[in-house]
Amino acid sequence: MDQVLAEMQRRDIAADLREAREDRKRQKWAALRTERRSVVESEFINAEAATNGYMLNRRGVEAGVDPRTSFTGREARARKYASEDLLDCWQDHPPTDRRDV
Repeated sequence: MDQVLAEMQRRDIAADLREAREDRKRQKWAALRTERRSVVESEFINAEAATNGYMLNRRGVEAGVDPRTSFTGREARARKYASEDLLDCWQDHPPTDRRDV
């Protein structure tokens, strides 16, 4: 009986440790996502000010592209729909690596 209780206790402790590890991992990723969103938002606001709000070219406007996707999506698509002003802004202040998204 004592061996069974000891084994049950050992398994409970192991499960608690696993759960704590997973919780720390979730908290770490949540913090990284929050930090990334903050960086993207800051880049968007700075670019919006630098371009006076003209962040998309004619094709981008006609396609209904959301300018925010230029900071989170694929670089090729972002450059395809970016206005000349935004491209100039990126030349002076390159956005963070999109692979971090």
